[in-house]
Amino acid sequence: MRWFILILTLLSGPAAIAQTSGEGAVDWHGRYDGFRFLLQEQRLGPTENLERLLTQPSSSVIVLTGDLRRITRDEWLRMRRYVAQGGALLVATEEALTIPGVTSIYPGHFVSDDPAQQYSGFEDCLQIPVTRGKSELTKGLGELIVNRSGWMRPIDDSSLDWSVVLKVPANCSPAVARNKVVIAAGLDQQSDGVMILCADKSIYSDGMLWHGENSVLAINTVDLLCRGNRTSYGFFEDGMPPQSPAPNPPWPPPQFRPPNMPQMPPIQNRVPPIRPPQEELDLETLVKAANLAIDEVQQSDVVNEILRDRPRNMRQVAYLRTLLLILGLAALAWFLWRIFQQRLAGVPERQQRFMESMYGVVTASQVTKGELGPAAEILARSYCRELTGAESEREWVKLTAHVPEIAALPRKLRSGLLELVRVATRAAARHMTKKEFQAIGQTIVDLRARNFQVDSLFEISTRPLV
Repeated sequence: MRWFILILTLLSGPAAIAQTSGEGAVDWHGRYDGFRFLLQEQRLGPTENLERLLTQPSSSVIVLTGDLRRITRDEWLRMRRYVAQGGALLVATEEALTIPGVTSIYPGHFVSDDPAQQYSGFEDCLQIPVTRGKSELTKGLGELIVNRSGWMRPIDDSSLDWSVVLKVPANCSPAVARNKVVIAAGLDQQSDGVMILCADKSIYSDGMLWHGENSVLAINTVDLLCRGNRTSYGFFEDGMPPQSPAPNPPWPPPQFRPPNMPQMPPIQNRVPPIRPPQEELDLETLVKAANLAIDEVQQSDVVNEILRDRPRNMRQVAYLRTLLLILGLAALAWFLWRIFQQRLAGVPERQQRFMESMYGVVTASQVTKGELGPAAEILARSYCRELTGAESEREWVKLTAHVPEIAALPRKLRSGLLELVRVATRAAARHMTKKEFQAIGQTIVDLRARNFQVDSLFEISTRPLV
């Protein structure tokens, strides 16, 4: 049923135009009446208010075709959030375009010299097999017909589950376009949002739906965009609402008879004319042409004609002055050129200087004003608590007395342990330099490396450690 309605829509479109404005007055090939009617068949109402569509992502569909360079970066970011919130977005353009955080589309077109890929003999209108994958767009598809299509670079957005539907064949020109993406679809598994990107704006037009399996692609695209409870759609050509009204129900008038559609309807101003092959000239013809040109110059006697027009009453001094003036101007130009070259060579390269942030300056100032003292006290008390297993400072003071474990330590390490206990048992934190703070930390690291433990804490003498 859907196929029948789509065919009637495409047939009634050119018929109505021919009846109202004359045969060929409007190029119906570039219109999107068939695709718009497929959206309305899903019970979606058309609207031109883009703001309202963006505020209702779970119940709306947005279709953007044509030249979209007037859309700003902030608007693209908002449309990306629209998809993340459950919106459905279709972008079909073959103009230079950058979608921030997603991809960039490069203007076409790519061509092929392979007759098996050329559609109806056109090198820039190709029939390309679809890329098999998990995308719903490839359901029932074998190959698609693209017309002067662009391409896009690999998708950067990893937040969507992307599937490649169509790629540029590996034998096409230019080489930079080979194996690049032409059509891709991304799904948001959490919000049911969908984004479809197409580097060929004509693949969904009325003139291209007749060819290959493009109509199946249009049906699959509408099904994917309209999944869920969608109630409205917005269709924007070149960033603006379409000039033509929404398509009427596709019933043709009684007197209408469907014409025999050609295999390839002409698309005006898109397919370049085929130039007849030029015959290469042989060597003999080229030599004859060169000899004719030389004979023409010799017969014209150019030198004598110039001397004949020279004034006869001009003095020899005037010739000399003219020659000196020309030489002077040439010398002046050379001198100015040398000065300009030396000036460019003498300019030193600018060296970039590291600029510290205000936060770093303030933080460094605070550290040098005494914040290391309280930090060192906390560190020392924590380690004393770890060694003794007690919370009382009386137990920590015992670490300054003679026991076999402490006496076995090197002198520098014993001094560091004594300073650590003093910091831990001091009543108030004092100012401490960065070097002293690092010394306390190094003492703790060395003691832990030795697996230092005090087993005879209760058999220590009362003689202090010096």
